[in-house]
Amino acid sequence: MATNLKTLSGSRPFERAPFPDLTATASLPSDGWRDAVTELREESAALLDCLAAAGVLSLDTFLAQVHRRRFEAARCAHPCTWDVSLSDALSPLSVILPTACFAGLACAPALAAASQSIAQSCATIHSSVQDACVRLYVCGGIDGHQPLSSCERFDPETRTWEIMPSLSQPRYDAAAAVIAGRFYILGGLADEEYSLNSAEIFEPATQSWDVVPLMAQPRCGASAVVGKLVYVCGGLDGEEALNSIERFDPTTGVWEELPSMLEQRYHAVAAAYAGSLYICGGLDNSEGVLRSAESFNPKTYLQEALPSMAHMRYSASAAFLGGHMYVCGGGEQRAQKTVERFNALTKSWEECPPMSQARCCATAAVLAARLYVCGGQTNKQSLNSIERFDQSLGRWETLAPMHQCRMQAVIAVMPG
Repeated sequence: MATNLKTLSGSRPFERAPFPDLTATASLPSDGWRDAVTELREESAALLDCLAAAGVLSLDTFLAQVHRRRFEAARCAHPCTWDVSLSDALSPLSVILPTACFAGLACAPALAAASQSIAQSCATIHSSVQDACVRLYVCGGIDGHQPLSSCERFDPETRTWEIMPSLSQPRYDAAAAVIAGRFYILGGLADEEYSLNSAEIFEPATQSWDVVPLMAQPRCGASAVVGKLVYVCGGLDGEEALNSIERFDPTTGVWEELPSMLEQRYHAVAAAYAGSLYICGGLDNSEGVLRSAESFNPKTYLQEALPSMAHMRYSASAAFLGGHMYVCGGGEQRAQKTVERFNALTKSWEECPPMSQARCCATAAVLAARLYVCGGQTNKQSLNSIERFDQSLGRWETLAPMHQCRMQAVIAVMPG
């Protein structure tokens, strides 16, 4: 397509600013040369904008061509024999797997885009990279003074914490779930009286947060995942304890109300196992501390009262490990370090080794067959410490602390 450069920027002809004759100005002062180069760069950038706006030139194509010319010039200046390509260098599994893991899930697609052969190798090791890149994410909460929007993640291999992109708004005592490698944070509190019905989602591949449809009811409730659906149970709407359950389908973006729990409860814990929800402890509508437990089967809508815990607990932390629901710490009159676990097969409770630190309002998750408990509060002091329980050894281990003190935060385990 022929294009008249005089008309690219409008009806006025293309007029170039006066420019010194460089062939006749060998003695031009250094400032003059600098000004001339700057002017050339400005005019070049303006010309590129005009060509791109007219549809004559793709900026991506232009930059790629510039890169090729510079690379070819470097090869001419430093000739060498290219016996091995990038694809050849990365083809061994022992090389490409650690390279992709070091790059991380966010950069792995760019590595795969380098060539078709590398893309094939990356596709082969995709699941292995995901497994190797699993991290522990802790987000939001309250530091003892104000709600937090900050997030960080823990690498179990290096035992270090890394700062991550922040939530769209501060929130604590929220519900959380991971589905298809994406981290959902639902509801929670913005302050002591204002419950949220907003929700957001973290996409590890792009390292960014996005909003999802609102819940039917503002709440700060316990949550768990069954199949590919998120369940949020009970909580507080700002005025009273709830016994309602909502279910969110990420594929349709629709919330659905389900049959209510047997008891009103907030600051409870919930976890999922073998297709059922298990909800324990919390506070009732008169702020009485509960030791009761119940289960809900989403397929049959069957609700069942379970044997009560040995200890009354609210704001505890819980997760399933090896067919047992571990319930850790929490409050009664003060923060506890006791731990008990529920056997989902025998429907019975048993005491476990206590944590090294009494914790209320902590958060828990399982990573690589170990139970992690992070942050919380003890004696009115917010904590940034974390510890993990090795079920095979029956003991707790203290790990590197988080960057920030957090209580009533949310936690997730997913590739990152």
